[in-house]
Amino acid sequence: MKLTAAILFVLTVPALASAGGWVIENEDNDHYFYSGKEGATKEALEAYADSLLEGGHVTHLFWCVNGQRPNYDSKVWDPIWKALEDKEVQWGYCSKAWPTCAKTLFDEGIDPYRVWIDRTRAKGASPWVSMRMNDNHDGWLAHGARVCQWYKDHPQFRILPGYKGVQWGPYSLDFAHPEVRDYTFALFEEIVNRYADADGIEMDFLRSSNYFKDEEAVTNAPVMTAFIARCRAAANAVGAKRGRPYQLAIRLPITLDGALKAGFDAVEIARQGLCDVIIVCNESRDYTDWEIPFGAWKAKVGAVNPKIRLVAGTTAWSHNPASLKGWTAMMRDKGAEDFYVFNLQWANEALKKAVHPGAAFAADVCTKGARAFYVDTRTPPMPQLPPVVVKGEFAKAAFRPGAWTYAANGAAPRAIDFSKRLNLRKGQAPDGKDYPPLTKLRLTGVLESEKDGEALLGMGFDWRWELFVNGQNVFGRTAMVDARDRGVLGRASDWTVAVPVKKGANVVVVEIVAGENCFGEMKALDPAAYKDGVDLAAQRDYEARVKSGEAVRPYLPRFPYALAKSGAFPLALPKDVRAESSAVVELTLTKKEDAPVTVRLNGQTAKGELVVDKKVVRIRAAFPLTALKGGVAEIAFDGVPNSSAKVTSIGLLLD
Repeated sequence: MKLTAAILFVLTVPALASAGGWVIENEDNDHYFYSGKEGATKEALEAYADSLLEGGHVTHLFWCVNGQRPNYDSKVWDPIWKALEDKEVQWGYCSKAWPTCAKTLFDEGIDPYRVWIDRTRAKGASPWVSMRMNDNHDGWLAHGARVCQWYKDHPQFRILPGYKGVQWGPYSLDFAHPEVRDYTFALFEEIVNRYADADGIEMDFLRSSNYFKDEEAVTNAPVMTAFIARCRAAANAVGAKRGRPYQLAIRLPITLDGALKAGFDAVEIARQGLCDVIIVCNESRDYTDWEIPFGAWKAKVGAVNPKIRLVAGTTAWSHNPASLKGWTAMMRDKGAEDFYVFNLQWANEALKKAVHPGAAFAADVCTKGARAFYVDTRTPPMPQLPPVVVKGEFAKAAFRPGAWTYAANGAAPRAIDFSKRLNLRKGQAPDGKDYPPLTKLRLTGVLESEKDGEALLGMGFDWRWELFVNGQNVFGRTAMVDARDRGVLGRASDWTVAVPVKKGANVVVVEIVAGENCFGEMKALDPAAYKDGVDLAAQRDYEARVKSGEAVRPYLPRFPYALAKSGAFPLALPKDVRAESSAVVELTLTKKEDAPVTVRLNGQTAKGELVVDKKVVRIRAAFPLTALKGGVAEIAFDGVPNSSAKVTSIGLLLD
């Protein structure tokens, strides 16, 4: 029996993987379902799996089946289409297409994951399922398609019950409560039994990564270890029943210390043999946190369990094809052989092609051709702001209906409805056409307050902006947009702020330097909903930076970096990576500058050339190959005096 099981197991793994190197793609839990009813056919499902496996280089597909709600007809959690029963749903991150597509499939008797598992295996790749262990998308919304009823009914089980603020973490479920562990295990057990024909399951602990109160996480690490052991036993039971192992992977933060501080004792988990694969990966919001200390993982985890497969992971949308090859080369230099990419579905087409037909993770590809190595990826990840919970008798206020106006580049103001999220460019020009990106916008509204004091606003704008109330600058994000800030509106780049108001009419002005995706909205919040306090961390942090005169946050000392200054930045290169035909230093800027910039690479000097490519402003300086030596590239530049431009990234491009 054991021999038969072993043979069956080998046959389920693609030849490319067994030859040395897994390439894992995690399929997002919602991406496909936005196709709506058009995607609700078996043929469409199979075609989608084929597109992800194009080129034959992806060896494993991890099909994510859930967020707070699963995409199938679960008996233990309410499925995603339960949202369609909520007439007051605020759709936030999603639309009706997602739950409608999932419901249509199951009404037709089609389980998409069974179709995808069969199709993945038929195409020669290994099908797994993936479970998000503590997805907290939209946890701050009273209504949301993603938010399940159990979560709404049990606020006492959240990390910070009653929290209303800008951080995601406090909205997560606290695994210190046995009720949370039981609730989560019920879905895990259902998934492995329902999809018993998958090769394994991923426990995705990075979507999202908060499982305990910060001060209790290390103490509770044994609790999490025991929970993983419980899940391992359930997977083993399925494996025993079907006659071949049901593998288990866990996705964890990039450092052993970071994992432990989140409540995961990776060494002890490995020692007990509780998983077959550990995927070490940056989080979805840590775009610059790429460089994994892979050697430390191999040394410590390998010492207690050399059978565990260690995989280097990265978030797709933080890359372009050249930087993905550069990252892969760095990880191979540190001993990685297996790779994982998260959310490739949301990346641009060029990156998808690099992973699929181009085999960006292959050893002979990542060290050849155009590769990019960025200095700013060495910046430490941005920590979450500590909560600043403010309690007070906030004034009740409301925006005067029809009082919002919109103006751009001095054009005559136009009336707009700003009570819902708008694209601030689309169709706003006087001729009905769109304003171009990076256009200066000015929004003006009238806020009626019942008394003097402070009123609460929920506001969301992409890119950079400043907020004025009665002529006073009360909040802004012109220096930097921190994508980790979240407000009550529940989208990226949203904030909750308290603004000084007087009784009666108050003039509210938002000045925006909009970006490519310049969406925005503003709402007056009912103070009665915040009687327990509201987190104003982002606003208080902004005020502190204004008072101190700092242009950027203290924990991001390098970028954005003023071009008017001179800078020098060391960049370590993988030992096997060398330029073959050219070495180019590239600075990405916030503004176009006419004056040349002097750039140095390991002491050699070159004049920078200004390049504007599809609205992106860069300065590039080419160097002879002799400028690269010793595996270290020290990049320096002398900027333009009195320039207002900032350097947002510094990279070395090798070809």
